[in-house]
Amino acid sequence: MHRVRGRKPVFDADAYRARNIVERVIGWLKRLRRVAAHAEKLAVRYAGMISLALIVRMANLLSDTT
Repeated sequence: MHRVRGRKPVFDADAYRARNIVERVIGWLKRLRRVAAHAEKLAVRYAGMISLALIVRMANLLSDTT
């Protein structure tokens, strides 16, 4: 968003919606104890834990809809 004097900022609903989704996922990841505590020392393993957490989350969401 760019602010010009005398004008209201432009509101992009699609960008706002996408940002909201990203912020909610980050908040959910922060609530996971192992991810929040940085239990893994190596960046590769930490990224793997995040990937695994997201896979489990998606599997749970898909199993709830059927």
